Amino acid sequence: MNLRLYVMDIRDLEEAALCVRALHLLDSARKEKALKARNAKDRARRVGAGLLLLSGYAQMDGSMDMREEALCTEEKTAGSESDEKKGEEKVPGGNDGLQILSPTFIIQTIEDEEKKRGRPLSDGICYEISDRGRPSWKKTPVYYPYFNLSHSGNYAVLVIGDVEVGIDVQEPRRVLHQSIGNYQSFCRLESYLKCTGRGIDRKIDVCYAELEEAEGSGRYIFRRIPMPGEYALWVCAKKELRCGIQKAVTGL
Repeated sequence: MNLRLYVMDIRDLEEAALCVRALHLLDSARKEKALKARNAKDRARRVGAGLLLLSGYAQMDGSMDMREEALCTEEKTAGSESDEKKGEEKVPGGNDGLQILSPTFIIQTIEDEEKKRGRPLSDGICYEISDRGRPSWKKTPVYYPYFNLSHSGNYAVLVIGDVEVGIDVQEPRRVLHQSIGNYQSFCRLESYLKCTGRGIDRKIDVCYAELEEAEGSGRYIFRRIPMPGEYALWVCAKKELRCGIQKAVTGL
């Protein structure tokens, strides 16, 4: 199982000039979604998610190298879940496998790559959204056929992988409805529901029971990624048995 996780602090994108610069880089669907945002903060989150998707796709097909700026693999995040169960608090920067990306860096990297190619990176990206909101590639990349996006508060996140995967980020919220639970638990649940592609189509307690059964059976793996400011970030991946030799991916 190979996963790549991208995390961006989107606050710089609230500045109008940088946001407009970023909008010119996005594919038409992401651009349209960003322009429908309710306010500058919401627009920044949507633009940030679009930038991550674009740069992640370009890196996957081997055309743009961002290895040093990325991510964490399953091995680097191992142990995070046990830490959560122990109730231990991770301090910002405690996860050596995770780096927070800046919009300015991503925008400049994309612009530089477009100059080399002589065409927009967005020309090559091709995906669709299901009626339940699950994204999937129309043209499958060689190594990472699955991806998922999320954004909340000051962050946009992307995960790509060679297995079905879901991701959710939640800003700290101390009080949620009793049926939903705390924001960390809800974030974990959302990552699972996004991985399955079903969404919340049943009562919350039924969804939680299904999550526990799925994890107990070993069919799904959950990882909590430590984040600054007590943000919740969870990744859920479907466990698959593979045979044969899997080609190594540089940088993982």
